Amino acid sequence: MKLKAWLKRRFRRSSSDPRAVLVKRAHAAKENRDWRGAAALYAQALALRDAFGTRVQLAHMLKEAKQFGEAEEHYLKALQQKPDDADLHLQLGHFYWVKGDPEAAVAYYRQAADLAPGDAAIADALIIGERRAGDAPFQSAIDTAMEAMGEGRWRDAEIDLRPLVEHGRSDYLAVLGQALKEQGRLDEAVDSYRAYRDHVAARGGKAAYESEVQLAYTLKLAR
Repeated sequence: MKLKAWLKRRFRRSSSDPRAVLVKRAHAAKENRDWRGAAALYAQALALRDAFGTRVQLAHMLKEAKQFGEAEEHYLKALQQKPDDADLHLQLGHFYWVKGDPEAAVAYYRQAADLAPGDAAIADALIIGERRAGDAPFQSAIDTAMEAMGEGRWRDAEIDLRPLVEHGRSDYLAVLGQALKEQGRLDEAVDSYRAYRDHVAARGGKAAYESEVQLAYTLKLAR
């Protein structure tokens, strides 16, 4: 059969397929950010024929609609269908973070990283997830410190940041360094930036490069 004729027949078949029509309408609703409408359409398509991709899309739409119980049910059913799917584990990590369960989120990010060790996006999600989970007990202090930084209240920011650093939240060493630098306490700022540089050195990439730049600039000011 010629390609043109085959495409014609396939298009005619898909346009009359009720499930295909539902999925197409669901995609359109998704593009319009009509999460509940898209979820209803994906659910109808799923009722006609179970499919992994459709179930995952339904879970996504339910998550966006804040219907977390139903979303979780469909994510976990999809996981039963494909227990080794790295992207699904990543999406479950995102889901549990939005749901407010950072420990579960990090657990799924780690599983995704184990399933796809060379995936840079998953590796980044794991780093961010671990950082956020570690920050959760200190979120009030973080918010207050960031507000003070934005308003140029460097001493107030330092007061809020020090307990974070003392509790091992080393990602905030650079912010503390800036607060100290803005107060003119350059030797202390150098120590903070140097500790931050050492903290991110193994991570490599942009964070490691920027830490070197921050340290070099502060050393120049101090000496």
